[in-house]
Amino acid sequence: MKSIWNYFVVFALSALLLSACDGLGKMVKRQAEFSYKAVPNPIEMHGDTVQFSFSGRFSEKLFAKKVTLIATPVLVYGGKEKALRPITLLGEKGVGNGQKIGYATGGAFNYSSERFAFEPIMRNARLEIRVTGSAASKTATFEPKTVADGIMATALLVQHDEQMVMGKFKSTSSSSDSRKDAALPDQPLNIKTHIYFDLNQSQVKSSELNSKETKAFAAFLKNTPAQAQFESVSVSAYASPDGETDHNIELANDRANASVSALIDIFKKQAPKSLHTGKQKSDYVTRETLEDWEGFKSLMEQSTIADRDLILRVLTMYKDPNQRRKEIMNLSQTYLELREKILPQLRRAEVTLNGKIPAKTKEQIANALKTKPDSLSADEFLLGAEMESNLQNRIALYTTSESKYASD
Repeated sequence: MKSIWNYFVVFALSALLLSACDGLGKMVKRQAEFSYKAVPNPIEMHGDTVQFSFSGRFSEKLFAKKVTLIATPVLVYGGKEKALRPITLLGEKGVGNGQKIGYATGGAFNYSSERFAFEPIMRNARLEIRVTGSAASKTATFEPKTVADGIMATALLVQHDEQMVMGKFKSTSSSSDSRKDAALPDQPLNIKTHIYFDLNQSQVKSSELNSKETKAFAAFLKNTPAQAQFESVSVSAYASPDGETDHNIELANDRANASVSALIDIFKKQAPKSLHTGKQKSDYVTRETLEDWEGFKSLMEQSTIADRDLILRVLTMYKDPNQRRKEIMNLSQTYLELREKILPQLRRAEVTLNGKIPAKTKEQIANALKTKPDSLSADEFLLGAEMESNLQNRIALYTTSESKYASD
């Protein structure tokens, strides 16, 4: 009886001291109210590593003002434990580094673990939050709390029994070739440029012949690929819809003829002798668009002009070009802006050099793989690999193509 009495006295004094140490004892008594939530739950493996987060919350008048808690997430699995980086929580009068939690208002905290390597034995694991507390010189240990299970490792369920299967090569090109010996479709080669004109004018300005776009077109002609074949040059001439219809008919035709003359001169000066297309008038196919209302509508839809929506409604309401012009010109201030920003882009000739690069034969591709592999396109390289009968050589070519055309 004396021993029992002595034990009771010691226990009572300990409880009294614990409850008196700045609220730490009260927190021990109310530890069931601590709230934790882990994400994800169950914990998951991604790649070959694991990472998780958890958050906690303390209700009002629960976290004593001078208490410090250290919460340590511990992964328990197969008789082993893995303690991760702890987090320190402080009452509002606590001293040191950590996240403070208010007494009257309560508060919450968030925690993200470091990444750690997955071990197969971790499939059957649980995540515990273990908390120790201190206030002044007193300490207390709280009951561990399980907040998540784990670890999900679904990717490891995949059976690695893959086998390589060689598929039949098919070109991604939609063009058709006209030669029976062609290994792949011919490659279209359509080169474009523009010539712009002044209001009511059809002569090609010297500034247009020296524009950046025209110089780029001339540079292509000068360095035309030797294997390229060209069939014709298309010239589509346009008149902006701000002039009278009868006048625009003649103007568009004159612009087409002037463009052809200027282009013949460019071809004769810049194109190599082996390129015959473009050097005489019969090489050109011309088309005149009297008034480019479609182009006008497209530019208006992209513009930020104040009356844009009103003008677009006019185009929808009226089909007669003269009525359209009248309604638009009534917007006097807006019309001045149109003449400056929109209409000059419509007074033009669009030029297209129509041609192709003939596809190589299978024999040419096989020879190029041995002598000039860098001259082959991705499709040609892959077809060449398919034609290789030796499996190891074929795999070597596929490996090379994977590096050579990494962005394909």
